[in-house]
Amino acid sequence: AQLFVLPLVSYYFHRVPTLAVFSNILIIPLASIIIFVLYMCILSSLVFIPLARVCGYLVSLLNSVLIHICNFFALIPGSVIFFIITPTIFLLYYLLFFKKTRFIGVVLLLVMLNLQTVASFSEAIIIKRSPYGLLITTPAQEHIFITDKKRSLRLKAFLDYQGIRELDYLIAPEKFYRVKKEFIEMVDGLHFKKIGFGRLQILLSRKFRLEFDGKRILQDWNDVRNSDSDSMEYIVANSRHIFRFRDDIAGSIFDRLLIEIRMLWAQISTFNIFINLTKIWSNKPKNSVDVEC
Repeated sequence: AQLFVLPLVSYYFHRVPTLAVFSNILIIPLASIIIFVLYMCILSSLVFIPLARVCGYLVSLLNSVLIHICNFFALIPGSVIFFIITPTIFLLYYLLFFKKTRFIGVVLLLVMLNLQTVASFSEAIIIKRSPYGLLITTPAQEHIFITDKKRSLRLKAFLDYQGIRELDYLIAPEKFYRVKKEFIEMVDGLHFKKIGFGRLQILLSRKFRLEFDGKRILQDWNDVRNSDSDSMEYIVANSRHIFRFRDDIAGSIFDRLLIEIRMLWAQISTFNIFINLTKIWSNKPKNSVDVEC
């Protein structure tokens, strides 16, 4: 059962519990007792209220014990592994459970893993334009988030849903998320900042401009403030090509699958074998940030 639900847990929560089998030995019987006592509480409330209060106290007590057990296993080092699974791997994983489709599943998994490996060496920049701001992934696999919105639970939920545990750089009015390298405060309309992340250049002022390898990709604040609250635009770009496609934020797993395939194709289309082999062999360090005010 744990193996069967593993992709579901990883896809929706971006984490895998390693000690779930052992914790469930205690949690499931205790939860069954709580449910039984809860039904007794409901039935006794129709006949004798004091008995219902006693049952309610027992439910509260057992629930506290259940929470303590969960917290005990959660505090054990390595009890949770943060892991992001893509829709393609998610769907192909279940082909391995059936004998007739197992061979096809193995072949398709190997093909997808190889394609994703090639795409990971692409020199393209990936931009996710959402109602909450811009989430940028550089070729060095650094995550930059740009927003003019202040602290909000929705901003945190959006980044968590994207599988981002920690940003490399945050450009916002205030620091609201974990930042590994640097937080850069957003400017008002009377000031400007020119920020360089290696080949990526960002200008913040009354106007907004984002350039990569000298090619202008976004050039207005409206490009940051996505007016459509139900969709997200994906941009894959390098100095030669720009690919754009849109998806519903609350889309199904099949919508995510189509977006993943399109993004994978866009990354492979921007792959230059000579440039990327040089990148692999040279093993250059990651970009440093350069801010001009």
